Amino acid sequence: MLNDKKMEKKMKTGKKVFVLFLAMSGLMLSGSIARADSISINLTNPLQITTQGQTLTFAGTVTNLDPVNTVFLNGPDLSLSSPTALLVLDGSPFFTNFVSLSPLGSASGDLFTVFVPSAAAQGLNTGTIEILGGVDGNAQNILGSAIFNIDIPTAPTPEPSSLLLFLTGLAALAGFVCFRTAS
Repeated sequence: MLNDKKMEKKMKTGKKVFVLFLAMSGLMLSGSIARADSISINLTNPLQITTQGQTLTFAGTVTNLDPVNTVFLNGPDLSLSSPTALLVLDGSPFFTNFVSLSPLGSASGDLFTVFVPSAAAQGLNTGTIEILGGVDGNAQNILGSAIFNIDIPTAPTPEPSSLLLFLTGLAALAGFVCFRTAS
């Protein structure tokens, strides 16, 4: 009788562990399926180098990866990982080039622009474009994303030895001019 109770308790524990395993497996699989991109975004030039005061245009190709359904592209969501950069992101070019994509269809054109004001921080700025949309014109699901980089190089600083050489030459030239006018 005692062995039967022990065996019954082990069976219940084994069932609980098995059910927990199935539940965790289901959650992990559903999470990976939900994150799959419906479209691919291929930026033509994902790294652009510029100076302050310029406007950059990012173009690319958007492809529907679904072999059955048309996907509606309802807008871009643009963000920067360095918010102190003061860059101005504009997604309006997207709306003139992209509306929907047929199954496995693709379209190319300008996706967005970035204005780099004179007060923008120098260095590498990284951003993300996520395209929102879905099965109808009102859907706002994230369909795909791409990373872009904007490099604003620092202004070159003259080396101290070059500056010293320049100033020495300038002093010699001034001395020569003074000597010439005195004679």
